[in-house]
Parts: sequence; structure tokens; C-alpha cells
Amino acid sequence: VYYFRHYDWFCVLGVIVTCFIPWSLGWGDLFHIFLVHTIGVLTLVNLTNTVNSIAHLYGTKPYDKTIRPGQNAFLGFLTLGEGWHNYHHAFPWDYLTSEHGFRYDLAQGFIEFFSWLGLAYDLRTASEYVVRARAERTGDGSLTKVAKSFFTSSVVECQDEFRKAQANGAVL
Repeated sequence: VYYFRHYDWFCVLGVIVTCFIPWSLGWGDLFHIFLVHTIGVLTLVNLTNTVNSIAHLYGTKPYDKTIRPGQNAFLGFLTLGEGWHNYHHAFPWDYLTSEHGFRYDLAQGFIEFFSWLGLAYDLRTASEYVVRARAERTGDGSLTKVAKSFFTSSVVECQDEFRKAQANGAVL
């Protein structure tokens, strides 16, 4: 993968763009600009690792109660939408991190922007029927009536959609 082959250059470029360009434009002294850059990197790394530790320990499990990741609203707020970990692990092929726009998800906006640019493609999502069926089959019952009201299709419509997808060879 291109990124892994050129990782060192990306690190150098990250420091140049975020430190030396502001310094060369006279937006502050190099020490304080580098300090702000370092604090930003440390914050980003810690928030990323927080998702993989806190979201795997705390939160509701509306889609699969047999796995460790949970839905964590506080973490979702801090990480701009990455706190809905139970959904992510129940439907790993879904590019959304939450169910059908129910949760705040800035990552979805970025992915859709890159799709618009042609840099992301073949975006897949779980149908309402699959999400509801999974929640009823393996969830802990915490998918509230409020969340269910965001699903607009009736059960019959969802079942028809599911049968059509199976007939077309989809693995659900």
C-alpha cells in the first residue's frame, strides 16, 4: 500500500505543513507552533486509542450483546461519530458507523465527500431489515422506540427487500 511504503515521508510532511508553513508566514515562533502541533498529535492519538479501549468496555449493545464493543454516546461526541462501536462491529462492511443517520457521524460526511470526488467507491450499507433483525436476534434490547422510529420502512417492505437481495445473491 502506498501509505505504508511512504510512511516516513508522510510524518515529515505532517510536521512541515503544520509547523514550518505557519512559522514561515509569521504566525508565531517555531517553539510554540511545534508545541501546539505536538499537543494536537497527542490528543488525536489518545482519542483514537480511547475508542478502542473505552468503547470496548462501556456502552449499550443493541446489535450484538455477545461481543465487547458498545455504543458510547460520550465517546461518539468526542471522536465525531466513532463511539457507535457495537454497530460498527455488528456490520463491519457498512461504511456508516451508526444506523441510518440516527447518530452524529462526521466520518460519514468525509467518506461521502471522498466518494463524490471518486476516491471512495462501492460504499455498502446495511438495510433497515438487516439492522432490525440483528438487533432483535442478538441485541440486548437497548435499541429504544426512539431509535426504531427512525427506521421508516415497514417490516413487510424490509422482508421483501431482504428476499430480493437474497435472490440476487447477496450475502446478508
